[in-house]
Formats: sequence, structure tokens, C-alpha cells
Amino acid sequence: MKRLSLYFILCFLAACSFNEETQVVHPLCISELVQMHSGSQPASINLSACQKKYNGLSFTAESPWEASWSADQNSEGHINEDLPVFSAYKIAGGLDDDQVLLTHIANYGGSGTFTNAVIVKGLTLNLSGKMPSTLEVVEVFAGGDRCFGGIDDLLIQTPNRFIITRRITPAELINFGQGEKTPSTTLPDCALCCIGTISESYSLTGSSHLNRVTIFPQASFPRIPEGDSGAVSRCLYQLLPDINHRMELNKEELEALHMQFKRQCLNNGE
Repeated sequence: MKRLSLYFILCFLAACSFNEETQVVHPLCISELVQMHSGSQPASINLSACQKKYNGLSFTAESPWEASWSADQNSEGHINEDLPVFSAYKIAGGLDDDQVLLTHIANYGGSGTFTNAVIVKGLTLNLSGKMPSTLEVVEVFAGGDRCFGGIDDLLIQTPNRFIITRRITPAELINFGQGEKTPSTTLPDCALCCIGTISESYSLTGSSHLNRVTIFPQASFPRIPEGDSGAVSRCLYQLLPDINHRMELNKEELEALHMQFKRQCLNNGE
């Protein structure tokens, strides 16, 4: 226990670098696994082979459960254009059936940074345990690249239930829960356009429900364009009158906001 405590203290004071012999998975292996996942189909990789493949590309681990890799750290080794220029993950904790929940972040050289909440199987949280031979992705919850990457927080409630909190744009606020997107192209929906967060609970059986929507103070809202092009945004902002404080909306209040928006704002815009 003393040795383990000293290890954590040293890693806290300075970022620790690891090689393939340690229990820390290379961030590029997590990125590779996430890219392989398609729809609801699980995907897996030979973890030992993946660790060896990226052995020449050093990465940094802030803790045994949090690591990042950047092309800037490996200017000579970064020769594969298919690799992201940045890749990182942070483990939230363990779930039932030896599953692990983590956040994955990647940038592929563009302006957008993509985030995902990922459930993997085969990843041990035991520092003294053996590195698994196979790592499988069970589910990926895409956060996208809007509003600083989408995923804001992961929280495990019980061994079979967890909460995902995502940052959202005005367009995502109005389109959330809708079968089809609301026919409005003027609401801000960019990588930096944030209006609040949405918190949802998920279970390992596939069920989910909305916990709450948090709306930021309007001082932090995306800027409204001048003239008619900003009419829809202005109308939406007027439906959120508490401009100096955060607002909390439940499912029923969000549905009421959607109805108000369709009734009062769409006819004013396009």
C-alpha cells in the first residue's frame, strides 16, 4: 500500500510516461477500437499487438486511468495520415459484467474535437493484474464535435446505470428528442456554439431517460446575427427569460419549450 500511494503522489506531481509493459492502454489503441465500432456491432482488437504497433509513439498518462497522445510529441514518428493528431481517454469506472466506462477524445486535424462515451470489455482496473489480450468495444455514445466536443461528464450511478452529460448548441436543444430535425437552419450549431447541457441516464439493458436540461446564462450564448438571419435565434432566446442565471428544465418543460418554439419562432424565421 505504501508503494502504491507513493506511485500516485509521483504521478500527481508530474505526468507519468508508460510503455507497453504497463497496465496503461495506449490512447491510439482506444481510438482504433472506437473507429472499428459500427452501429450496435461490437468490435475488438488484439491489445498486445496494438500496444506494440504504437510502441514508438510515446504518450503521457496523468494517472493509470487517464492518458493522452499528441502528434506534437512524436513529430518524427507520426507518419500515418490516418492517425489522429490528438487522442485521449479518461476512465470513469467499472460496470457490471467486467465492463468499463470511459470518455474518448480525438482530433483528426480539423477544427473539430470529437468526444465519445465508450463501454469496453476486457480492460482491467487492477494495477497489479495482467494486461488483457483482447479489448472489445461494447457501445459508443457519440458526443460529436459541436460545443467543445459534446461530452461534458460521465458518472456511474450503479454497476448497471450511468449518466452522460453533453454540452449542446441551440440547434441541438431544439432538435433533442425529435424524430426529425426541426426545419430551421439558422439556429447556431457550431463547435463553439454552446447554450447548455443535457443529462441522460442509461442502463446496460439499453433503456435511457432524460434527467434534466441546464440552460446557461444568456451572456454565454452564441452571438445572434444581424437582420433577418438572426430572427429565429432571437425568438428562441426570448423564450428563455432568466438571462442572468442557469435554468433547469425537466422532460415536460423541454417539450413545452419545443412546442412554444415551433408555434412562435418558425414562422418568424425562414
